[in-house]
Amino acid sequence: MSRKIFITIALLGIIFTTFIYAAWSGAFTPSAPAGWTQIHLGMKRDEVLKLAGTPTFSGWPENIWERWRRDGMICHHWLEISYDGEQVSYVCEGTWLRGYGWLYPRRELK
Repeated sequence: MSRKIFITIALLGIIFTTFIYAAWSGAFTPSAPAGWTQIHLGMKRDEVLKLAGTPTFSGWPENIWERWRRDGMICHHWLEISYDGEQVSYVCEGTWLRGYGWLYPRRELK
C-alpha cells in the first residue's frame, strides 16, 4: 500500500514540475504581434496604435495607461504602455502567468 502511495505522489510531483517548467518556458504563452517588439520610449501614440492595433483596455485621454492582451488558457502575453502627453514614457511587454505575475518582461522606463 505505501508503495502505491509513494508512486502516486512521485508521479504527481513529476507532472506538476513539468507543468510549471512548461509555463515558465513560455509553452502556454500565445504569440504577440511583431509590432509589439518595435514599440519603444519616445514614440508618439499614433505610431504605437499603428504597430499594436486597438488596445484591449484604454481610457485615453483621461487614463494615461493602455494595455494590449493576447489571452491563453494559462498564460497571457501583455503589452502595457504609459504616456506622458502623447509620447510613450513606459513600456512593459511579456508573459503574465496567472497566480504568479510577470515572467521575463521587457521593461523600458523614462
